[in-house]
Amino acid sequence: MSVAIAETGLTPSPNNSLDVPRSIVMGPDGNIWFTEDFAGKIGRLTPGGKLTEFNVPGTPGETTEGITVGPDGNLWFTITARSHCAIARITTQGALTVYPTPFNQSNPAAIALGPDGNLWFTERNSDGHDRGAIGRITTQGVFAEFPLPTTQTSPDGITSGPDGNIWFTEVGKIGRVNPQGVITEFAVPPSSTGPSYPMAITAGPDGNLYFTEANANLIGRVTPGGTVTVIPLGSTLTTTGGLAVGPDKNLWLGAWDSPAQSNALVRLTLSGKATAFLTPTTSSLPGGVTAGPGGTVWFTEASASRVGEVVLNATDAPLRAIGVAPIHTNESAPRFGPDLVGPAIEAFSGTVAKFVDSDPRAAPSEFVAHIDWGDGSLPTTAKITPNGHHVFLVNGDHNYGEEGSYTITVTIFDVKIGHPGARAVARTRVHVADPPPAIQGVDPITVQVGRPFNSLVVASGILDEIPGQFTATIDWGDGTPPATGVVKITHVLTIDTGTYDIIHVLGSHQYNKTGTYSAHVVVHDDGGASTTVTTTFVVGTNPPSPFFFTHHNGPFEIG
Repeated sequence: MSVAIAETGLTPSPNNSLDVPRSIVMGPDGNIWFTEDFAGKIGRLTPGGKLTEFNVPGTPGETTEGITVGPDGNLWFTITARSHCAIARITTQGALTVYPTPFNQSNPAAIALGPDGNLWFTERNSDGHDRGAIGRITTQGVFAEFPLPTTQTSPDGITSGPDGNIWFTEVGKIGRVNPQGVITEFAVPPSSTGPSYPMAITAGPDGNLYFTEANANLIGRVTPGGTVTVIPLGSTLTTTGGLAVGPDKNLWLGAWDSPAQSNALVRLTLSGKATAFLTPTTSSLPGGVTAGPGGTVWFTEASASRVGEVVLNATDAPLRAIGVAPIHTNESAPRFGPDLVGPAIEAFSGTVAKFVDSDPRAAPSEFVAHIDWGDGSLPTTAKITPNGHHVFLVNGDHNYGEEGSYTITVTIFDVKIGHPGARAVARTRVHVADPPPAIQGVDPITVQVGRPFNSLVVASGILDEIPGQFTATIDWGDGTPPATGVVKITHVLTIDTGTYDIIHVLGSHQYNKTGTYSAHVVVHDDGGASTTVTTTFVVGTNPPSPFFFTHHNGPFEIG
């Protein structure tokens, strides 16, 4: 099965609140509806990618969390705010009705349609003393509350079960409530990392219920009789939120894929086979998941303010990606600022791959590219720029901390909602050399004509690693043969960005004519790199003052 993932971003809120998409559901109109946590909005996204957002009346920045389809053909969702909590209804045209909960600070979370035709929801705080409850509201706005038997706990996810009951999650337990409000709790065994924290829950295609656990590498399964078992996802996948049954009758959930250092949507068969599909946005934190129209799975991305679409049996024209010619760059190294104020880091910056798309109307915004630099660092998101008809360049910046040869892996995603996205991979070799010594000349030096000077500092620099073997030659600029300089590592310099050794090049010479001379100092290291700097000598008839070398702690005399 070919699987592709596309994404679309949300509209930033004018009050600078966070647009955090949370729960998601396919509406009765065939569109995708979702809540926007902290932004106080409900979003609607057509299968073709058109986004409409509806502001929820009340205090800006309200939390809209759970959402579901009601028996009346409307969408129902939960509201949690400092001033009030409520259950709200929105029609497919965007008309809103708000029903405040009986207890003002009940903190409603998830919501689901029950088998009795009412809406059921979890309340994290039903009486002001951290006592959770299960709430029920009719389509006419009549509430009922059923406190949990266990105090000091909060329910989270909720769903309608295959047995005619409502099922929900809470800390360390799975709960079942019948239409009359009688609650039964079933303990969930702790995981190898500590207590269990069940989150989302959904009814599976096999008559059982399935649930996620916070930051765990497993999925739980509970029978209608209350028997709990677990399905391992493998040590490399950690759950991040929602859970739903897809159109392929498999379970779909969000996860963190540790080897790829990226978030992913995971397809889990009922037999326990997990397959991860990386999200185009690396650290997106997938949350809510729902089955969508036309054989798709949709999900929210809390950290990226995006909504994603998983297309099963994708048929989009493929991308063709290729690497570029081998790159030659230098290991990151300190560089002088003025008067040794501090070093700057030298980074690689340039094109690492290119790709071709068959659509002549394609734009850079329709693609996302990840760059794995091959040195164990986290992947970064690339900048994509057009480069002629159908052709795009993938550009990035990176600091390599060690010399050597690496393979850069670039993954390009077609992320435009409305036409299933393809994916392509390109690889480029990069050869990282030892950087040239970070040396600079010193300020103009005044010396007396006809008078020799000995062991005078003619160039200085800093080293950010164990010093290697250095040699130096000095062309004094007066026509005399180049001389061999003396290289000394004198002491350690500590500045804000770290601790560095100071390297000095010392030379001895005598100028026999007055004038200004440019002395060229070449420093070689044992890795084959070299740096050439210039120091100016002013030769006069008056005796020179003692030479002072200046750094951030003040001048000191050398020689």
